Amino acid sequence: MASRVGVVVFFDLVSYSQHQAPVMAELGNDFMQAVKEVTAALYPGVTPQRRETCPYLVLPSGDGAAVILWETAPGHPRLEFSAIVLGGALLRWAHEHQPAVGLRCGINAGQLETVTDPYGDFNVCGVPINDAQRIMDAATGGQMLVHAEQVGV
Repeated sequence: MASRVGVVVFFDLVSYSQHQAPVMAELGNDFMQAVKEVTAALYPGVTPQRRETCPYLVLPSGDGAAVILWETAPGHPRLEFSAIVLGGALLRWAHEHQPAVGLRCGINAGQLETVTDPYGDFNVCGVPINDAQRIMDAATGGQMLVHAEQVGV
């Protein structure tokens, strides 16, 4: 296991499980497409891969996702700024989605352990992910909460 500093941006689709299965599937697909588009805009020319060399990692969570940023997006002064831009862009997507989607976001930073999961894929684990989820849990739909001490804002 190697250790690496990253910023975790954790997202949750509010009331996701209260929808019927076809609506959940469509909403989940729409959200993951939005994540793909926003990360592509932040990191132009980067092909998303589940590899240590990719500047970010997207981990779907069923009713949202954790996006781990390892490198600052081009033109951004700090990694934390890239995380806030990512969170804001996806909150805007949720607000503009028809019908509007409740999306909440929590951001934390820290030391993450890189691991190989049971399928042989690159993955991460660590306290910053758990803390980002707890921070997100305190948010309401349309809100982004940031651990100011860890993220340094």
